[in-house]
Order: sequence, then C-alpha cells, then structure tokens
Amino acid sequence: MANAESTLCKRFEDAFAVFDALSRHLQALRVYLHLLPLLPFLLPVWKRILHCGVRRLVVVRCWMGLLNECVVVHFSAGLDVVPRGFASSCVLRPRFDTGTLLHSLIPVSGSCECSFHASGVRLSFLSFLLACLWLVHRKLSLQELNPWEFEMSCMSCDGDVVQLTRRLVRLPSDETSTAVGDLIESWLRAETDASVRRDAHGNIFAWRNKGGDTIGLVGHHDVVPPAPNQVETDEDGTRRFIIEQEGNRLYGRGTADMKGSLAAAMIAFRDAQINRSAVFVSFTGEEDGGLGAQAAIDDGFVPEVAIVCEGSTNYAGVDQTDVVIAHKGRRASTIVAHGSAAHASEPGSGVNAVYRGIDAIERLRSLDPPQTTVAGMELTGSVAVTKVTGGETWNVIPDRCVITVDERTVPGGKMPLDRLNEATGVTWAVDQDLPPMACENPRFARIAHEAATTAQDGDTELVTKAAATDAGWLTQAGTDCLVIGASEPEEAHTPEESVSITALHRCSTIYQSVLEAW
Repeated sequence: MANAESTLCKRFEDAFAVFDALSRHLQALRVYLHLLPLLPFLLPVWKRILHCGVRRLVVVRCWMGLLNECVVVHFSAGLDVVPRGFASSCVLRPRFDTGTLLHSLIPVSGSCECSFHASGVRLSFLSFLLACLWLVHRKLSLQELNPWEFEMSCMSCDGDVVQLTRRLVRLPSDETSTAVGDLIESWLRAETDASVRRDAHGNIFAWRNKGGDTIGLVGHHDVVPPAPNQVETDEDGTRRFIIEQEGNRLYGRGTADMKGSLAAAMIAFRDAQINRSAVFVSFTGEEDGGLGAQAAIDDGFVPEVAIVCEGSTNYAGVDQTDVVIAHKGRRASTIVAHGSAAHASEPGSGVNAVYRGIDAIERLRSLDPPQTTVAGMELTGSVAVTKVTGGETWNVIPDRCVITVDERTVPGGKMPLDRLNEATGVTWAVDQDLPPMACENPRFARIAHEAATTAQDGDTELVTKAAATDAGWLTQAGTDCLVIGASEPEEAHTPEESVSITALHRCSTIYQSVLEAW
C-alpha cells in the first residue's frame, strides 16, 4: 500500500513537471495542433469553464478497485486565476497542510472518499489538464488500480460561500472599507459579465441587463469595530480580522453583519439565469446611519424592488430563514433641560435642571406609541431613555440636564416628541432618524416566501424586525424592499459574532431563486 501511494504521488508530480514545461513551449509557439486528438475531451470542459467564468475549481474523480475493495479517490486543484483562453498560469492553493500530493488512500470495505491536493505548485491550467489526461491514459501507471472510470467537472472555488466569506471577513472594514471594496469589485469583474462601478462614496454596483424595472440585491461591507479577540496585528502594524470555523458556524467580526450574507448574494447574483435588469450593490457607511445608501439614493439609485440581505434567520423558528416584510425605524434624539445654578444649601435660589429633566421624562412616558398593521401583523413603536447626565458636583444645583432618547418608529407613525419643546426650559432635537420599512408589493413578497420555503425543510414565515436597516432608506425613496439574510438575533456586533454555514447556503439559494422568478 505504501508503494502504491509513493508511486501515485511520484507519477502525478512528474506529470505536473513534464506537462508544465510542455505547455509553456506549446503556448509560446502557438502549436495547438498537437491538441487536436484531445479536442473531443477538452472542448466540453473548456466550454463549461468559459461559461462559468474565471476562478474555477477543477475536480477530477477516479473510481478504482483496490484489492477487491472499493475506494473513491477525489482530488482537486483550486485555481486562483484561470484566464479565458488559458493565457496565463494559476496557483494551486493547498486544502491540507501537507507537503505530499496524496493526503490519504485507505482501502475499506464499501466506499470512502479521500482527498489529496497539490501544495503550492505553480503551473498553467493547460498543464493541469494535460497532466490529468496523461494519468488517465496511463491508468495511473498502477496495474493494481483498476477497473476505473473518469469524470471531470467544474465548480467555482470562490463559488463556495464559505471561502468567499472568509476572504471578505479577513479584511478589516471598520476604519476604512477600501480593501474589502477592492476585493468585492475585482471579484464581480472576474466572476460575472456585469457592468461594475464604484462610486465616489465607495458604494459598489454591478448591473446585469440594465434598463427598465430592476430587482436589487443589497448589502453593505462596513462593520463595527472588532472585539480584541476578533483581530490580530502583525509586527508591521497590519491588521487582520480573525475568522474561525467550529462545526457548522463561522466566527468573526462581520460574519453575521453582514459579510456572510454579502458573499451569498454575490454568488447568487453571478449564478442566476436572468434576462431582466438586476443589480447587486454593496453600500458603505451602513453602520454610521446608512450614509452610503443615502448618497446612492441622492445620485438616483432607486430600484423597483430589492432584497436587503440583513438578518432574518431564527426569527420565527429554529434553523429557519424567514422573510421580513416590515421593520421599525430608529429615531435618536436629545432632550436638554436648562436651569440656573445655586449652592445646594439654598436650593430655592436656583432652578434645578435635573428636576425639569425628570418632568420631561414623565411627559415622555405618558405618550402612546404608534401602531400599524403590515400583512396582518401588528407593529408597535417604542421609546426609551438610555442615558441621563446632569450636575457638576455634590453641592451645586445643576443648571443643565441632558437626556438621550431611543425611539423605534413604525411605517407611517412616530411619537409626538416635539411636544416636549412646549415645556418650560426644555428643548428637544433629533440626532438621527432611520426610516422604517414595509413592503407594499404582494407579488414580490409571495415570490420570496415561496423561494424561502422551497430552500429549506418546513414552513417559513413572513415576519417583522425591530432593528432598522438600509431597507428603510430605499423604502422611503420608493423601492419595495424585503429583508432576508443569515444573521440571527443577538449575533451582530458581539464579541462572539457568528453565522450558520447552512443558513449562508440557504440564503444564496433564496436570492438566486428570487432573481430568476421575479
């Protein structure tokens, strides 16, 4: 068995070396006539690769009998760059930390699948094909390995949502989103035939069949600052975010909010078979109140319908991705109560600003929150005082009290907080107003609901969401939005932020289905 392993490794390494040199000569001299006998095999593979685009994973599978026991050997080479026409070389990226070509080959009763992978080998794509053909022609040069049959198929290396999520998460985008924006832009240019553009605000757009009614997949690539356990810094000061996998979950800043769902949307946008106008967009500044979305809308970006890829998983049930048809907005405001300072031994000689602040809070609490109904579901607003500051020291009557207010608004309804300005010595001002969202397109909601139900076991539900998203800005501009994404409640912005791999694949399937059905 050891001899078989050694021989197989040596033969494959020889094939790489020989045909890498051969292909370079063939390419330099353009002597492609030598490949004519192989055209019946090469053309279907070539056609499929060119159809799928670049960055492809070539999978070669051999079925062999060994010592009367069935073994499946499955080997793959991740092609970092596969130019159209095979004009350049590619890099094989190791799947295993091993210096050998053969990872494992264990004969068992029945069948098993084992993988081996070229580690750090640089060769042209044509070389790889020729090497594989040579091995097949020689029947792997091992008399004991037969009978066999051979098949080749192509799938995307970055087409795996997990791998693309890893690449996106590793690039920090809390202080600046330029690097991850570069990755998104280059990936879209390489992987799709879309018209790709990055605007002056850092927003990235990719259009397919631009013109007429448009459906959008919307995300953002900025994140909140990481916890200490989510970032590592090299000696030269280079920062990288840490991403780890444990079982069915990916852990790291941005996995849930929202680079995981962003990767799922990118792959769905690439793979969808559509003949109508569609756009993928990733905004900047979402964590700062939707600055990128507002800028894009100001520049005229208003698709007819859009899926915003924020969280909707585990809202109505465990391990289920639902469809959010409405969410609350968020209005942040500040109440300032003014008074006059005095020595605390003579409180009557001053005006206590804290007392005026307390009166304002009581008036605030007496107001009824707004309510609305969306698709038969009630959505109720809320208000909460989240911070109170006032006074300088223990023996001085405070002349100023500042109260921070968090209000959750609903479509068509806000609390009348402006009434607070009617109180003596009190002013109220809005600091931020993120609009709510409600989808008013029943057909769009039905298509998404059906796609979500088909993509998973059991029923999925139409739900509402408490947190605000960029869907609010788009809705305010005239786009009918839905929110569908892999993030779960209480995951975003936490030191242990994570996302379900199953949910990522599920969301990608939902996005693609909606794009194709709309």
